[in-house]
Amino acid sequence: MTSPDSTPRDSGSAPGERAVRILTFNIRHGEGIDDVLDLERTARVIESTDADVVTLQEVDRHFGGRSRFQDQTWWLGRRLGMTALYGPDMTLPPPDVGRPRREYGNAILTRHQVEWWDHVPLPAWPGMEERGVLRASLLLGESSVTVWTTHLAHENPELRAEQARAVVRTLPGSPRGLVLTGDLNDVPESATLKELTGPFADAWPLSHTELGGTFDSVSRSIRIDYILATADIGVTAVDLVEVGDASDHLALVADLTVPAG
Repeated sequence: MTSPDSTPRDSGSAPGERAVRILTFNIRHGEGIDDVLDLERTARVIESTDADVVTLQEVDRHFGGRSRFQDQTWWLGRRLGMTALYGPDMTLPPPDVGRPRREYGNAILTRHQVEWWDHVPLPAWPGMEERGVLRASLLLGESSVTVWTTHLAHENPELRAEQARAVVRTLPGSPRGLVLTGDLNDVPESATLKELTGPFADAWPLSHTELGGTFDSVSRSIRIDYILATADIGVTAVDLVEVGDASDHLALVADLTVPAG
């Protein structure tokens, strides 16, 4: 289980292609499996991969005492020298008058120029946690790549499949240059993944035959964290990333090639 080295991004790319290294990581609001809140530890895991696009799930923004009411997206962006984007899936009233709203959701950190970004809510059932997709188009010289990240429902497999169908419905007619990452809370054989692996290819089995379990970070018994890409994007390498005690999920990193245009 390794992290890719810091080979220049265009190494091995065909003429006109651009390489991009993408990391996805459920950070458990910076609280490790040792129950210690340590966002610097989270930052060091991210930094170790030399990823130029980072997608994160379970990110707090002024959420509560568990993360000291910190804006974790802003902190990580500043710490790592990256542009930081945030999509709140859950928004709660502020704890006091004049304080910011409490938010919980997904983030994208990037070293590339952001062309546009938005956040799209996904179907939610009464009494269950709200979910959404954070989307960003990033400029890579003459190329661009659109990166989506999400964290699907953990409560019900039928709801997860419904949310996956909603993701697919938002795709353009012939999607190109698009990467979907995140904690999908389901295994490769599930209805959820069957919905998504129509328009997307699952990066992991393109270069591995073993399970590649991402949860939990100790037992590694199931694979629920993914990097998926449209057919025009090449997968050069994909690996699990050791996180120590930093989270209950392993991180996943991939080197991808994006065609020009």
